[in-house]
Amino acid sequence: MIKYSIRKNGIVTNSWTSDFADQNYYEPSFGKPERLVPQDEPHELADVLEEVDVVVSPEVAAVMNDAGEIVQEAIPAVLKKHVKLRAEYTIEIVDVSAEHALAQCIASRKAEYPSPEEFMNAYFDGGPEALGVLMGKRLEIKAKYPKPGV
Repeated sequence: MIKYSIRKNGIVTNSWTSDFADQNYYEPSFGKPERLVPQDEPHELADVLEEVDVVVSPEVAAVMNDAGEIVQEAIPAVLKKHVKLRAEYTIEIVDVSAEHALAQCIASRKAEYPSPEEFMNAYFDGGPEALGVLMGKRLEIKAKYPKPGV
């Protein structure tokens, strides 16, 4: 079983599927996480986490000199203002197959275990022999529904 957690604007939405349970390919986390954008690019002020100076690497330009020859001229590196924006949304995918299998095991055991009334009757009225029978039933049920991964 796969759990998808989608976080957008501080709200988390969860959904589950078993479609990918037999496949080994899925991204553990993706979405539109924190990112750097140029300061002059449109953005919401509320999304800005911090301002950052980014070094833009030097480029090489081809120019023609007076003799008509093409020469390369290096352009120096410059600092440009960027802003770090908060994540617009992120999606986290978690394989919860083990937790799901354990929950199913526990539910199956509970459905077949002797009731509390049966235990109380065996304890107060039946004596040690009746308690031994109930313990035997519990051990049979545990063997019938073993915990996953054990």
